[in-house]
Amino acid sequence: MKIKLKTMYKIVYILSLLLLSTTAVEAQRAKHQKIKLMKVTYITNTLELTPEEAAGFWPVYNQYNDTIHHLKRRIDRKIWLLFKDKEVDTVSEETAQKFLVNKLQIEKTILENKTAMLAELSGIISAKKMLKLGMCERDFNRRLLHEFRKKGRPEH
Repeated sequence: MKIKLKTMYKIVYILSLLLLSTTAVEAQRAKHQKIKLMKVTYITNTLELTPEEAAGFWPVYNQYNDTIHHLKRRIDRKIWLLFKDKEVDTVSEETAQKFLVNKLQIEKTILENKTAMLAELSGIISAKKMLKLGMCERDFNRRLLHEFRKKGRPEH
């Protein structure tokens, strides 16, 4: 059975693309893991969590944080799907209204998750540390964004 040279090149090309995409996905996962580790270290140190507090805090925090992250991504996806090829002015009033109702429902679910997380954490860390947690998360995100901007700048 002879395979034409053109067909063989196509197969090699497709296999190369698959390998590159798999490598890119793994690199992205490694980046996410590195960021997550940096966040754990930053929050643990900033809140000065004891080993006992950390053992109780992280499973609760991670569970709720993952849920909240997925809910926020749902909003982002819905925005992208609604406006990917359109300007805001081209969306019908009815579509915009449905989107806003759905967005508010998701935001309500996010608030409910945050409330449940804080209630669950109240038996693990102090109220002061819970207040500090919100500031700590914002500060970490600001620092991370600053690092990305700094690395993205062309060197002169």
